[in-house]
Amino acid sequence: MKRFALLLSLASTGAQADDPAPRREALPLWEVGVAAAGVSQQAYPGSDQQARRAFALPYLIYRGKLLRADGDGAGVRAVRTESFELDVSFAG
Repeated sequence: MKRFALLLSLASTGAQADDPAPRREALPLWEVGVAAAGVSQQAYPGSDQQARRAFALPYLIYRGKLLRADGDGAGVRAVRTESFELDVSFAG
């Protein structure tokens, strides 16, 4: 889903007719954020009391030249040339 949204944003900000190749916006090296959600419901059926729950999930994205960590996993870009890229990564 994240990749689909990224592709849509790149397509909408694509190259002009006279540009040979589309340009990408420079992404920051580090991104830190928090995703949060909350729920409020009756403590039991017919109750006049509310039970409330809240969740907070921090996330970290790092886009280094060799090390990478994002929503898809973490990994090391071992070799990168014009025609070949060896990326060792893991996800959980």
